Amino acid sequence: MQLLNLPQELNQLTIMAITNVTVKKMPLSIQLKSQDVQNLFPIAMSLQESLRTFEYTESRVIPKFAKLVAESRLQAQQQMLRGLQIQWKSDTNVEKYAKELRKCVTEFEEAVNDVIEKIALIDEYLEELQTSELDQEILAEKIEKIQKIIDVFEIESYSNLQIWVDELDKRISDILIDRLEKRIQQWVREFS
Repeated sequence: MQLLNLPQELNQLTIMAITNVTVKKMPLSIQLKSQDVQNLFPIAMSLQESLRTFEYTESRVIPKFAKLVAESRLQAQQQMLRGLQIQWKSDTNVEKYAKELRKCVTEFEEAVNDVIEKIALIDEYLEELQTSELDQEILAEKIEKIQKIIDVFEIESYSNLQIWVDELDKRISDILIDRLEKRIQQWVREFS
């Protein structure tokens, strides 16, 4: 980070040189290094922001839906690993890498945001499934809404969808079995 301050310090020294004749002109090597830093500064900030975004997005991933975003997470992680192999002295390589990393991290972030939003809807429908009237049409409507969200996940090619759907099916089955058992117990009490 000290190197990132070099252009600003050089500007301040240049201003001092203009106002004070006793200060000598800056050596060319420092001016060139300052120019290099100035050129790389936006790229460094982009890389830093990409890493911050990845860390924040990663912190939002919970086991409930981690399987669905596993592919986009892996792509972002693999892109980070590629950074260890590039030639950092080449502005072109670094700039290209920064753009690719930004793209992968953004896709991961968007996938997580999308899944969080849709999982919240599914949870809402599951809650309604637990408390709604025991009517075939009402229950079918809730399950249909859940199926539409699953269809969107499939269209958008989320990873490990079948595994996640199997887990969701188990949750739905458990809810319906629990409701049926309670209804049977109520029926037995009323007729005993």
